[in-house]
Amino acid sequence: MDCETITNKALEFSKPYYQLPHRINAYHSWQHIQEGINLFKTHFNGSLSKKEEIIFYVSWFFHDIIYIGNSNVNEEESEKMFQYFCLLNKDFITTKSQKTISKIILSTKTHKIDGTLSDNNKKINNILNDIDLFYLGDDYDIFIKRRKLIRKDFIMYSDNEFKNGSILFCNYFLEKNHLYETEVFNRKFEKNVKPNLLKYKEYLMI
Repeated sequence: MDCETITNKALEFSKPYYQLPHRINAYHSWQHIQEGINLFKTHFNGSLSKKEEIIFYVSWFFHDIIYIGNSNVNEEESEKMFQYFCLLNKDFITTKSQKTISKIILSTKTHKIDGTLSDNNKKINNILNDIDLFYLGDDYDIFIKRRKLIRKDFIMYSDNEFKNGSILFCNYFLEKNHLYETEVFNRKFEKNVKPNLLKYKEYLMI
């Protein structure tokens, strides 16, 4: 895999999709991608090899390249878009890396890792999934700001429908023993997850 070339090509290919009119002021915009990159550089710089970093970056660029609020197949469609990208750039990316990145993209549907990944690739996947969910354990005011942006992703639903969906969202994560798999995020964010979700759920049920 030609690391620098494929990263630049992945960025150039994916960025316009995050800047489509229906996404630009919502949560799943280019800001989400930039925020994830900043979190990676802040908390995981030097923890991966150069090749592993590229797998992270390409997976991150593509994990939400397709996002429609009322679709149940965003991750699958994002992975298909990545496959199309690979067809256009088959001289720069290996079949092995392509398969790994596809599995990581698809994992963001449930944030559960594909058991067939190698230990090193599971590490990459854990980092990406934790970054994808970071706001759940951030300060509550940041959590609420992100939820307001996510509301714009789901503008096609009524306030009541969004409220009920958000309660289900809270319940799903409240049932987990823990959220973050990386040591640094577990230490920094885990303590806030359940208080944030409980406070938000209480607000929704007023």
